[in-house]
Amino acid sequence: MIGIERFDVDLGDATPSPNAMALINDASKLAQKLQNLPEHERVPGLVTSPGNIAFRFLDAISPHIHTETPRFCEWGSGVGVVTCLASLKGWNAIGIEIETRLVLEARRLASAHRIQASFYEGSYKPDALFTSETTLETFETEYGFGLFDFDIIYIYAWPAEKNRVTEAVARYAKPGTIFMHYGGGLTCEAFRVV
Repeated sequence: MIGIERFDVDLGDATPSPNAMALINDASKLAQKLQNLPEHERVPGLVTSPGNIAFRFLDAISPHIHTETPRFCEWGSGVGVVTCLASLKGWNAIGIEIETRLVLEARRLASAHRIQASFYEGSYKPDALFTSETTLETFETEYGFGLFDFDIIYIYAWPAEKNRVTEAVARYAKPGTIFMHYGGGLTCEAFRVV
């Protein structure tokens, strides 16, 4: 694929700190609670990256980051566990999520664990993402950042969207950007924009 290359990451066996483990446990309980709500109260399509896998994935790509305080964005941040884990690594971490309720839950989770992460309501996939005739300015948000203004972008994408979002990162992100794609289970793919 032009503009992006895949690189291998070994998830290894990194162990979360007690603070990270408490966050992971609370995020897991929160996600389970939201998924067990009566059908009319559920957030449609809520899926969440397992915190223990996300922790290992973030740890595995750390040696590939060449920025002192990298800017991290999780597209579709859900309850916020991955964004919070990125913040615990000392990264400037932002999550963007379309569901208002999940943005509020992620903010509460971060606050409860005294984690400095920011969560914004919005979509990582505006219509322009699915057209080939667009400009980078199309992806600016009302919050003062664009979707591709980051050193690291993380997504747990729906299978039908995976190729399209990967192509968009290749086209619009700056060289050196790391794109992390979680695909469920232990499927973790990392790419670098070239």
